Amino acid sequence: MTQTTPFHAGAARRKPTRNGAPLAALLAATATFLAGCAAPPAERHETPALELPAGAAAVPAVAPDWWKTFADPQLDALVTEALAHNRDLARAMARIDESRAALRAARAEQLPNVSAGASASRQRISENAVGALPG
Repeated sequence: MTQTTPFHAGAARRKPTRNGAPLAALLAATATFLAGCAAPPAERHETPALELPAGAAAVPAVAPDWWKTFADPQLDALVTEALAHNRDLARAMARIDESRAALRAARAEQLPNVSAGASASRQRISENAVGALPG
């Protein structure tokens, strides 16, 4: 004879427990998000006044060829060579040209587009075809 384990009737009637953790996490995330969007009313917000030193308002003008004030021909030659062979400057100018072209392309997409199309077709069914319609 084989011996079987008794069936527990209470095991079949157990209800699965609900876990409220996902809902609580969603509510907490929503509350945090909404709290981050809060801003003080405009009437209570004041931009702080900054006091700058008196000399900071006047920025001295610097000539584009400031190194020539030294009257050194060797310095003049070095600066001329540096400007002529400065690859970083050439790359920067190329990036500026590229960004200007991208800006023109982006602005062109905002303009209205005009397009037109036409098509025609003609079909003739032979009178000798199998299953031709009478008429």
